[in-house]
Amino acid sequence: MSGVEVVAPLVGEVGALGVGELHTTIASKIASSRNLDDNYNILLKDMEKLLAIKKDKEREIQRNNHKDTTNAYKLWTNRVSDAAEEVQKLKVKYKEKMLPWWRIRRRSRLSENMVKKSNCVRELVKDECLRDFLVDKPPEPVLKELNVPRISGYPTLQDALEKTLGLLRNNKIKVIGVCGTKGVGKTTIMRNLNNNEEVAKLFEIVIFVKATTDDHMLQEKIANRLMLDIGTNKEHSDDVARRIHKELEKKKYLLILDEVEDAINLEQLGIPTGINGSKVVIATRFPRVYKLNRVQRLVKVEELTPDEAWKMFRDTVHAFNPKIDSLDIQPIAQLVCQRCSCLPLLIYNIANSFKLKESASSWSVGLEDLKPWPELQNQGLQELYSCLKFCYDELKDKKKQKCFLYTSLYPVDSKVYTDYLVECWAAQGLLGDINDKRSYRSARNCGIDILEHLANVSLLEKGESMIYVNMNHCMRQLALHISSKDPECSFYLQDGEESENLSNSKAWQQSRWVSMRQLLDLPTRQDRSMVLTLLLRKNPKLTTIPQTFFENMSSLLLLDLYGSMITQLPSSLSKLTGLRGLFLNRCELLESLSSEIGSLQFLEVLDIRDTKVTFIPLQIGCLTNLRCLRIPFVASEDDAQNVHVISKLHRLEELTIQVISYEQWCNDAENVLQHVASLENVTDLRCCFPSSIILREFLSRSKSWSCKQQNSFRFFVGCQNSRRPQILESFEYKITNYLRYCNGGQEDDSAIIETVTMQST
Repeated sequence: MSGVEVVAPLVGEVGALGVGELHTTIASKIASSRNLDDNYNILLKDMEKLLAIKKDKEREIQRNNHKDTTNAYKLWTNRVSDAAEEVQKLKVKYKEKMLPWWRIRRRSRLSENMVKKSNCVRELVKDECLRDFLVDKPPEPVLKELNVPRISGYPTLQDALEKTLGLLRNNKIKVIGVCGTKGVGKTTIMRNLNNNEEVAKLFEIVIFVKATTDDHMLQEKIANRLMLDIGTNKEHSDDVARRIHKELEKKKYLLILDEVEDAINLEQLGIPTGINGSKVVIATRFPRVYKLNRVQRLVKVEELTPDEAWKMFRDTVHAFNPKIDSLDIQPIAQLVCQRCSCLPLLIYNIANSFKLKESASSWSVGLEDLKPWPELQNQGLQELYSCLKFCYDELKDKKKQKCFLYTSLYPVDSKVYTDYLVECWAAQGLLGDINDKRSYRSARNCGIDILEHLANVSLLEKGESMIYVNMNHCMRQLALHISSKDPECSFYLQDGEESENLSNSKAWQQSRWVSMRQLLDLPTRQDRSMVLTLLLRKNPKLTTIPQTFFENMSSLLLLDLYGSMITQLPSSLSKLTGLRGLFLNRCELLESLSSEIGSLQFLEVLDIRDTKVTFIPLQIGCLTNLRCLRIPFVASEDDAQNVHVISKLHRLEELTIQVISYEQWCNDAENVLQHVASLENVTDLRCCFPSSIILREFLSRSKSWSCKQQNSFRFFVGCQNSRRPQILESFEYKITNYLRYCNGGQEDDSAIIETVTMQST
């Protein structure tokens, strides 16, 4: 092809220009044509960088799922998507046409478009909106309550709900009271009110909280509902009040306060009252609360009618046992229902205690055991507590009963995590002996079985996926009353709730089970030889334990200092020669374990996560009876010399390594895991692996995995993140076995997955 043919199109395109300009333009076009391949590659690299930034931002958004993105960032993502589409089109044109070098005009035009698009992509890379693109999410208008009992089939409950809705429609009414005796269904009505579709249309935001006598805690609950970040150090209540007021002052809100027991100063909490058509609903069982909180209208929740009570009782049992409709069982079942005083709480609990009874004889025996409780004379609660006591007696197993009573040591409705609770039961000897013939895992399985039974008969309430349980007010009062009559379960509580009203409790040093919160100092002179459990958890003001504090506590089986601010352990720790469980997790100022810990020869569980204790203390090597160890990996110069300590723990069954210093862990992981692999009895391992290669090597070397026994594991490959993947939250039951790749690197998946699948089935 001649030069004329090459430049002719260009001459035609720029014919109107002068000779000098023509020469410059042609030269420019030729240069663009020559640079087409380079510009193409530059564009691809620029786009690759932009998409990588977008992916990094998306990961950051996932890690901060409690945050929202700015509108500017959302526009940026749209522009990135548009740019990606345009780059793809240019890429297609480049690959499809594959223009020969003499197609100068077309090549130069495509090259110039690529340069323009590269400039656009670079602008997106440098966009200012990427700096502070995460902001606080606005609160959801309504947080739906889960598993709310339906009340549509019960006119008494439905009528109370409809009356409350009617008052909410009345613009003149600002404060509404819902009252009724314990167990009559007030909370169920409030939960249905929170979820009501009409309520969602009437108000911009619905705030449903359980009231507490501690104004600061109530304020914190409201702030959390409004998604106000008040920080870990807790702001002053006046500052929080101002933030709550600012959030609500221009909104039409509905505040639902359940289980109110005293006057509540809403303005002091930051709640703007009487504006924008906002309203407050207060549910209580105390008449004086109506006046103290200036309730304008009252909705009284009556007991169910006998027909409604029977329907609720029958439906609850029938869902599990259709035999309730048989001619020989139904008459007895109706007599049992009559003992429930037409109270939904009683009906639900008693029905769940009877639902597994298959014969008329077993129903008759249950009815005979359902006797009144004569000792309680206040506020007509005799029948309530006698029926709850029946649920307890129906356990007919001392171990299950003691496990239930033990759970009352924790505050009402608090989340008691199942793994931890079972470990406490095991330390008390409630789950049988743990020795060379019976593993810790067997005891744990026994504890989980008891937990499930207690939840199934409604003595405890299940949390999500059975990760935690809690005990409601009625059940806790029942447990505390029974414990006060049983010397083997004598207790002392100081938790800001029931402690001041427990007239039957003994002094804590004479009790078997002790739980104390909100402490500043610990007493040192009393005889504490009877104490078996000492819970000092969540005491942020507890900074020092006297050196002689444990001198007279040789019988102690469990010590829990979770969340305290101690910096060291006292020398008298060595006197706890019978100790089975020691929880020091979240003691954030604790930097080392004292040498005395080596004296705890019977210790089975040790948790020192979220402390400053370096990996791995030499003293742990003396704890040859240890079955469960949860320890942080915190870098220090002496780490490596202590790694061998792990291989001395021949009875260890459960090991969690919480990686804090990830870079150091990447250097030391192979050495540490080599010692872990030497342990023969580990059936539960929670750990992260720097790479899939290291994981595969560990699985091939591990003696416990080669035994083909059933193992539990939580493996994270390529990162230190030890949080449960969000997808697991959707499962009905707790998922303990999972393998997560954090940053790719899955080339060894087939071999690894085959191994872990074989071990966990």
